[in-house]
Amino acid sequence: MTAAPARPRRATPAPHTTRITVRRGRVSFRVGLRPLAVAALLSALALAALVASVSLGELAISPLDVIRGDSTARFVVLELRLPRAVTGLLAGAALGVAGAVFQDVTRNPLVAPDTLGVSSGAALGAVLGIFVGAGFLVIETAAFVGGLAAVGAVMLIASRLRAHDPLVTLILTGVVVASLLGACASRAFPASFPSASAASEAAPEARSAKPRRIRLRPRTDGVS
Repeated sequence: MTAAPARPRRATPAPHTTRITVRRGRVSFRVGLRPLAVAALLSALALAALVASVSLGELAISPLDVIRGDSTARFVVLELRLPRAVTGLLAGAALGVAGAVFQDVTRNPLVAPDTLGVSSGAALGAVLGIFVGAGFLVIETAAFVGGLAAVGAVMLIASRLRAHDPLVTLILTGVVVASLLGACASRAFPASFPSASAASEAAPEARSAKPRRIRLRPRTDGVS
């Protein structure tokens, strides 16, 4: 008795995904409709949050007041609220891009910029810039250089170590370097802000000090 021949399996069709191809000279790239829709939705939410942060507050201001040329509304929006809102939006976008780049390079969804020592190196560079009394631009440059130096040190150390999985070695090396640089930044912070450290040290003593009692004695000169 011979077994019946096995039927060939039908190949499952690939899921239908619509993509948009953009070509410009020798450069071309494809964009899926789903990521494009998600990006558009997030951009709309970010724009709505930006408008809400500018309009809402202790003094509610509508966009029409700014367009009409109200001096108070223009000052509050253009000089106070809008710079802070735009700075927060750009900082959040930069952190998101940095996290996405690190996760793509290390192929680990749990990796963040602070995992490889970027945040700790930048913090140490900024604290050292404040310690020497540098200006704003020098402090920002020192923070940038500190972050790059931290990543370079992590990659150099990880390249010298022989391990079965280079990515795990890179992440563990980054955690160690980040902890070391974070400890150095915490140690150098009181020296950069002596007034703040002195106030923090004096606060427990002020709280533990017992209040003095004032005793009122009755008058004996006969005046009531």
